[in-house]
Amino acid sequence: MTFWSCGDEVSSEADPLIGDWDLVSVRHILLRPIPDTIIFNVDGLNTYQTRTLADNGVFNYQGYLNGGLVNGGGTWVSSDTTLTFIEMGSGTNVCDYTMDDDDNWFFETTSYDDVLGLSVHLKYGWTRKNHLGNR
Repeated sequence: MTFWSCGDEVSSEADPLIGDWDLVSVRHILLRPIPDTIIFNVDGLNTYQTRTLADNGVFNYQGYLNGGLVNGGGTWVSSDTTLTFIEMGSGTNVCDYTMDDDDNWFFETTSYDDVLGLSVHLKYGWTRKNHLGNR
């Protein structure tokens, strides 16, 4: 008996974004005639965040940004250099991302801020949770 398959090969390679991540850098650029850059000190007290990207396409995050609580979750998908978060109650956020290596990456996006009345370019840097402690 002979069996043939015409299906595509299934890749067993896991997405390197899957895992638990710690925030290491935050920069917001207010896009106005003379742009202002705000760099937040990721101090583990007033500004920190953990983000989990699970292999089932679910994500969640929690922490503080400049003393204000941030948390949420939803679903995520990545392709090439694009990362899409669909957050429950907050809509869809499409970001460009770059991985420096398997343990460090950043994403950036530009969105309109209704409170400020202008566009803001966001850039967040991440390192794999416990990566720095494993050196």
